[in-house]
Amino acid sequence: NGRLEHLRGTALGFRNLTNYIARCLLKSGGFRNQLHP
Repeated sequence: NGRLEHLRGTALGFRNLTNYIARCLLKSGGFRNQLHP
């Protein structure tokens, strides 16, 4: 049971990290610059 909770926590953390990075890129406009250098 503890292992399942750990995996769930890791998945949630990874999702939050991905959202955080995406927001930072969209805010700075770096994402658009990377797509069209």
